[in-house]
This record gives sequence, C-alpha cells and structure tokens, in this order.
Amino acid sequence: MTYALPDEPSIAVMPFKAIGNSEDEELLVDGVLASITTALSKTPKLFTVDYASTSKYKGEEASIKDIAEELSVRYLLLGDLQKSGDQIRVNVKLIDALSGENVWADKYDRSIDDLFAMQDDITREVIKALQVELYEGEYGKVLARGTNNLEAYLKIVKGYQYWQAGNKESDAIAQRLAQEAIELDPNYAAAYSLLARTQWREVVVFRSAKEPEKRMQESLESALKSVELDYSADTISHLGWVYTLMKQFDKGVETAEQGLALN
Repeated sequence: MTYALPDEPSIAVMPFKAIGNSEDEELLVDGVLASITTALSKTPKLFTVDYASTSKYKGEEASIKDIAEELSVRYLLLGDLQKSGDQIRVNVKLIDALSGENVWADKYDRSIDDLFAMQDDITREVIKALQVELYEGEYGKVLARGTNNLEAYLKIVKGYQYWQAGNKESDAIAQRLAQEAIELDPNYAAAYSLLARTQWREVVVFRSAKEPEKRMQESLESALKSVELDYSADTISHLGWVYTLMKQFDKGVETAEQGLALN
C-alpha cells in the first residue's frame, strides 16, 4: 500500500450496487450506507472514512487496492442491494485490502420494515469481524455475545475502552455506560460484567465507595447476573475473581475450576 495506514484499524463503507437501478433502490442504498458509516464511526479504535468521501465512487469501476490506497484504509465493506415489493435482499462482504481476502460475508433477506434492524446487524457483524484487531482478542468475544441492540453494544465497546484506562474518572464513565446498556437491553451479559468490574474497583482500587460492603455485594450480584445470562469461561472466571476479592476463597476456587472446565 502506497499511503500510510492510520494508527487505528481503518474501514471505508463503499457505495452498494443497486441491482435493479431503480430510484427506490438508489435511495435505500444511500440511506443504508450513511447509517452503517455513522454507526461504525462511533466505534472506539476504528477509523471510519466519512460517507462523502466514499460516495464519489458510486457507479465507478475501481480496484479494491486502488480504492484502499486512495482512502488510506485497510478494510472495505462492499455489497449490493435489490428491492422486490416489500422485500429487500442485501449481499455484503468485508475485505482486507492488504491480503485481498474476505474477512466476513453474509446475505440478508428482510422485509422493508426490518431495514433498520438489518443495518444494525451488518454494523455489529463488521465490528465483531474486526474484534481481534480492535481489542487484541481480550474482550472481543465477550462484547459480541448476547445482544441484538446495536446502541447497547456500542456503549459497552466504549465502556471497556474507558475501563481499560484504569482511573477513577474513566471508571465512572464506564459504569454509567454499562448501566445505560442494561437499560437498553436488560439481558446483555457483557453489560453486567462491565458493571461488576467498575463496582469492585470502586471499592478495592479507588477506595471511593461510600458503602464498601454494599458496593461489593452489588458487584457480586452483577457478576452472578452475567453468568446467569451467559454461562461461559469469561463470565465464570470474573465471578471467581469477585468471590476472591470478597475473601470467599472456597467459592473463588470452585468457580475458577468451572471456568477451566469450560475453557
């Protein structure tokens, strides 16, 4: 690639091809691309080229390599859209311009009434496909599971960025984002897991909790809720950590062993 890539993972959402070339399809394509681009631009650690810069390629034939070099991005999201009555079909693929390989691809057959849900699904799947580069594999799998609410998902993605900063102020923001995500989706395990992490750090690390024992109990309840919603090595191992911080060592060991059995 001739031009230097940004420090963050980088993506451009390219104009989808309208199969039928109808005015309705063209309008749908513009709306879908603008919505996906806007949502991706809210994702921490992901550089997203703005819609105005990619729309100039509409109807043009250019190689993936040339486009990626001109926009200075590594990933391109490509696709096509076809409308038939009240149904729409979208084929979409995420390409790594450096290797030329497909990172992810899928096909969506939906009612026009499900257009916004489809946009959210595509955005979420793109973020999941990039999770190794975005989160270095540490939190990606946990964040991606358990919700179809894109807004809740993005809040937790952002929340973990603040949590990783490791200071009292950023943890307070992470805690608020976790609570907001739970309000959007009360069954989102990763939101409870993040909430538990901010609650115990408030007691153990920052020592800022006004009622430490009550706060640790709330952390335990949040961790237990995350396990209830997603019985996995990730949630189980964190529950064991909370038990250990509460000096319930037998339960900590027992829970850790359950996590090892799972992974």
